[in-house]
This record gives sequence, C-alpha cells and structure tokens, in this order.
Amino acid sequence: MKLEIGDNVYLKDPGRTVPGYTCFVGEIIEIIERPNQRYCLVDGCTGKMGGGGYEAPACFPEDMLGLRYGTPVSKISVYPGTAGYGEWLRISQSWGYE
Repeated sequence: MKLEIGDNVYLKDPGRTVPGYTCFVGEIIEIIERPNQRYCLVDGCTGKMGGGGYEAPACFPEDMLGLRYGTPVSKISVYPGTAGYGEWLRISQSWGYE
C-alpha cells in the first residue's frame, strides 16, 4: 500500500522506535523517495501509558506505518451547532439514519 501526503497514519510498533511509548499518530506532510525505500515525514503526537508524550514531526520508513481509518471520537459531536456535528450527521446518514 502506498501512502500519500495528507494520509492519517499510526506507527505499527512505537516501542521499537521510542522505548516506553505506546502510540504515535499523525498526518504525512512529506514523502522522501530513495532507491529502495520510501520515507514519510509525519507531523504527529506520541503517547505513553500514564501520560506524557509530545508533538513533533518524525520520519519513518513507509512500511513501519499503517493507515488510520474512520473518524476520531474527538472530531464528533451530537449537539447541533457545535464543531463535529456535521461529521456526526454524515456518519449517521451513511448508516441510513436522518
């Protein structure tokens, strides 16, 4: 699977790259082509159990990343007039609700 600029991705094994961290997610902002490998510069956030982490761009080989699907819960609201309500309607309508 070829990833593209703008894709939301996650790091498949964050503890291997940054010991102690349990997640790294973000958006691809640049792709670097090399003869045998593609690298993705990701504007992302790290996290670990018990809190902590930071936001920073990081570069990973494309095969270490996976594509995130769906809409994060933080981007959805069931209250009309609030940010995220439009996304709630879109998802509801895709399941046949009005």
